[in-house]
Amino acid sequence: MARDTYQRPLQNANTVAECQALYEAELANKKREYRKDYPETYLAMVAAHEVDDWIKAENQAKLLKGGSHSYGNLIHRQLLQK
Repeated sequence: MARDTYQRPLQNANTVAECQALYEAELANKKREYRKDYPETYLAMVAAHEVDDWIKAENQAKLLKGGSHSYGNLIHRQLLQK
């Protein structure tokens, strides 16, 4: 997946909900791509990228909150299932 297809829209997000939606869409896209190309190992491959994508979304969400959110997560992680 091209870097700009996730990072650029994420940087332009205006709300935490937009960050959440972009994170979920990126995860779904990677899952779909990897399932097609690597049917036996796609979940492990998606999991390897999921944490990085979540961190990016979480960091952007915290920026949008102006640093006022001091505990817990703003972006809800998605559990990987077949």
